[in-house]
Order: sequence, then structure tokens, then C-alpha cells
Amino acid sequence: MTNQYHWDNTIRDHCTFRLPPGPYRALQYSVSSTSHTSNDIIANQSECPGELNFHEFTAFVGIRSGARLQWLNILSELRSGSLKFQEEAVYYLLKQTVCQIGPWATDGQREWHIEPTEMEFGKLLLAELAVLLDRMKAHWHNVDGILVITTLVSRLLASAKDDVVAQGCFEAMRQVRDVTYGWVKSILIKLKNVEDDARLQEYQKQLCKVAAACRSTYDVDQDKILDLLSSDDDVSVFLHCATLIHYNTPLSSSEADDGFRDLLRRDWQLTHRIEPLLGAKVVKQSEGLDMAVGHVWEFFKPSFKWKRLSSPNSRWVHTHTKSSPKQDVQYNLLSGQLLIEGRPIGQLPRDIVTHPTYSRIFGQASRCIISVVIHALTAPLEGFTSDTLWYWGVGLQSSQSYRCRSRHRFLWLSGSHIFHHSLTYLRAHIGVGLLYPETLQVWRSSETVGYTDAKR
Repeated sequence: MTNQYHWDNTIRDHCTFRLPPGPYRALQYSVSSTSHTSNDIIANQSECPGELNFHEFTAFVGIRSGARLQWLNILSELRSGSLKFQEEAVYYLLKQTVCQIGPWATDGQREWHIEPTEMEFGKLLLAELAVLLDRMKAHWHNVDGILVITTLVSRLLASAKDDVVAQGCFEAMRQVRDVTYGWVKSILIKLKNVEDDARLQEYQKQLCKVAAACRSTYDVDQDKILDLLSSDDDVSVFLHCATLIHYNTPLSSSEADDGFRDLLRRDWQLTHRIEPLLGAKVVKQSEGLDMAVGHVWEFFKPSFKWKRLSSPNSRWVHTHTKSSPKQDVQYNLLSGQLLIEGRPIGQLPRDIVTHPTYSRIFGQASRCIISVVIHALTAPLEGFTSDTLWYWGVGLQSSQSYRCRSRHRFLWLSGSHIFHHSLTYLRAHIGVGLLYPETLQVWRSSETVGYTDAKR
């Protein structure tokens, strides 16, 4: 009876990564403990999952075999190539290995992490990681392999006592950033051309993962962040990826697995650590933020420096465009949200599209709906751009008509009507228009009244 009600009052389980579903799940003990020996691995060959060969099994289980040998085991497996570093389970294994502190030695050092403090070991590890990056950079599906690299480099940098190793870590992070940001650009091209909604969601999720992996190259100790955030390009990549994550994160938590949610939580923690440094930097030197906004809104031309709002809204910075009349542009340094005149660019606000009534009416098709800010102007806006379906150059006045381009087709906007293979609901009196693709068959137009009715 006593054993039945026994409970463990430690936090060990809460600090241990859980392997995702798949062939590695049965090997959770090799992540949770360092007590298994090489003889245990040989004796337990029968535990090898059928989907893995024996070399993969021994390499995976052997990483944490011997608490003081863990870093040496990692270096050995990087050289041997037996581990599939692009597997999510391998990423969690290595992250647990290098992030679990372990006991302190009598001389004040971390008993499990002595090797990363040595210059020669640091050089060898960076060399092997460069080879791994060369193997991983072929395709963005290897994003978990990239996360392995950034995790190992970050922990090596935290322990390094030599400037040569530290500079090598900075260079390695920048090389990873170049690869992952190139993947981001490639996925954005795919997103612009995809029409199937299921593929759209797949690409959006992959874009979030790759953008978060790109931002993980900034995930170092607080006193070293500015070394990786020194140039305008550094700031631009970090903020551009933040905006992409904000606008492409799945609306429903059911669409995200545990690994994906963990990656986004880690990215959110990184954002909170960097935000004070980033806020001070963009106010003094705004070119990096200008570049980031320009990647999302192609024709953005700031007329003033960015200014930070006062507390409790200090996460927001704002400026104005050069267009006439001037448009107020706001950017959230924490979430990556971009607002034009207080409205999101390229889509409806998240609290609207996640509302049950909205989801009931539009379902999955809600991802195809694009929100466009239309001012009551007598001249067209300067190339107001959406990243997904529609490219705009329109103004609105009840007595005038303007032309806008959509995938090399021209549409006419006149008063509250738009036509040529598209359907619309336009509230001209408040200057907001919603444009729906032709494939969304939930609207029918009224010929007698200048608005449309929603019908199933």
C-alpha cells in the first residue's frame, strides 16, 4: 500500500525532454539517464526498434553512456555519421545532453562539461559541425539538424574560454543563418504559387519552423547577443523572421505537434530576452527595421526615424510613410506584428479569424481571405502589397474608379463594386475592403444594393 501512494518530489521528469512518437520513443531511458554502460547497450540489442539498424541504435543510446563522456561521444558520432541528425528525436537527445548541468566538481567546474572549456576540443567540434551543416543545407526538411548545430554551438560558446573558439562560434552561427534564411526565401516563393489549402498549411508550418531555426542563431548568452546582432542585416533577418512566424503560425493548437509548440515557446523566450536590446538599437539606428518591413511591404518608404511608445506599450515602435497623406506604421518588437493605420497587412486580425462564428462560416477557406486597407484618396496608394494572392495599387472614392492587378489580371474597383473573377464585401464608409478568391463560394452579389450577402 505504501508503494501505491509513493510519489517523487523532484523536478527531474519536468526537466527531461520527451521523445516524439516514432521508433525512438522506446529509447526514452537513454535520454533520461546517464547510468547505462556500453555493456548494457550490447546486452540490450533486442530492444533495437525494427525501423533502426544496429549502428543507429548503439549510436543513439550511447551518447549519454557515461556522464563525463557525453561531449566526447557527441564529437565521435559527428565524425562517424551513424546518427540521423535531421531526426527530431536526435535533436532532443543532444539538447538534453548539453543542457543538463549535472553535478559540480570540487574545483567549481561543471563535471559533465569540462571539454567545451578546452580550446582544442572547441576547434574540433566546430570543424565537425561545419561538415554537418554542409550535409544539412541541401533541403529545409533538415531543419532539426540545423537546430542540433545551433544548440551545440550555443552551449560551446557559453563554455568557451578562448577568443578563437568564441569567434568560431559566431562565424558558425552566421553560416547557419545564411542557410536558413535562404530556405525562408525559397518557402516564400512556394507560398506565393500554392493554391491547395492543405499544401498552404504545410508550407506555412514549415516556414514557421525554418524561421524559428534561423532566429535560433541569436540564442546565446545575454552578454554575447549584440555580437550576433551588430549589423543592419542581422536586425533585418531577426525581425523579418518574427513577422513571418506571427502571420503563419497555425490558428489552431490542434494543427501543431509538441515539437513545433516547443520550438515556438523557445523562440518566444528568445524574443523576450532580446527585446530590450533590440528596442534601444532600432530607435538609434532604424535601417535594419526598415529593411525588415520592406520585405513584407515592398513599397514601404519611411519618412521619420522609428519611435518607441511609452510603457506599458514599449514593445511597439512606429513611424510614418512618405506617401501623401502619411500612413502610420506600427511594429511590435515582441510578436513581429506589422500594422498599417492600426490594421494588419495581408490578413485579418487573429482574434477575428479564430472566432467560432468566423470559423463556422468560412472553415479552412478563411486562410484565403485577405484584408486590405483602402483609404478614401483621390490618388492611388503606392503599391500596397500582400504577400499571398493580391497585389494592390488602388485608391477609393465613390465617384472614381481605380485599377488593381492580381496575378497579371486587372480588376476594377468602383465605389463599392469589384468584379472580374473575384467576389467582395466592401464597407466604403469606413475604408476597409475584404477580397475573396473566386473559389470561395459563400457569397452571392445583390444587383439592386451595393453590398453582398453571405449564403451557404
